[in-house]
Amino acid sequence: NFLTFELPLVTGQGLTVIVAFGTLFLQNARLTFGLLLVIFPLAILYALVGKRIQRAFERTQNAAERATSAMSESLSRLEVIKAYRLEGAMQKRFGLQNDAQRKATLRRSFWSNMHSPISQLTVGVGVGTLVLFALGEIQNNRMTGASLITYLTTMVILIGPLQLFAYAYSRLSAMRDPARSISAAMQTTPEPETGTLEKPMSGWTGSVAFENVSTRYPGTEILALEQLTLRLEPGEMLGVVGASGGGK
Repeated sequence: NFLTFELPLVTGQGLTVIVAFGTLFLQNARLTFGLLLVIFPLAILYALVGKRIQRAFERTQNAAERATSAMSESLSRLEVIKAYRLEGAMQKRFGLQNDAQRKATLRRSFWSNMHSPISQLTVGVGVGTLVLFALGEIQNNRMTGASLITYLTTMVILIGPLQLFAYAYSRLSAMRDPARSISAAMQTTPEPETGTLEKPMSGWTGSVAFENVSTRYPGTEILALEQLTLRLEPGEMLGVVGASGGGK
């Protein structure tokens, strides 16, 4: 939606902003310069809030990645966790990861929700300061009431596009960190293959043998291995595949 609808809309509204500011300069250059002096520090404030939003999204993304990594690691080592009774430690680890993700999500929601109040405050302070400057222009006979109404009408045209720009900036801030993570993963250099295929056990004697071996996990009557017979000679390689809990 952002690329197909919002971004073209922002680009089109840029022409509206250029024309509106040109009209304001033609109507009253002194007042428009004063308006720009007010907008500049407000824009800095808004940019700082935008950075806070971006950092909040980064923390949320990092917390989600850590939680996913912990879950994947636990699933891949489920047999070890069961064998060494580490369920409690893993639950504690999941709890810490979930708590960190919850706090990061709350921070992100707070700063994201600050977007509208900051936008409204920026518009309110800008319009209020503009009115004060305009009253000074009227008192000095450099502006009339009718021209002030025309000037304010042109200002109202600017509010919509500027708020749209602010919204687009917040959306870009939210998309930046996930896109950066995906780009970094795609640009990761593969590890060089420096291994060899030599037989390190050549010349060794003996073997590993299983003869009619049966075993089960604690707490169950189902055999994980039943009458297994296997012999491995030096240098042989064997791959064992099977479901979790299957006796690998």
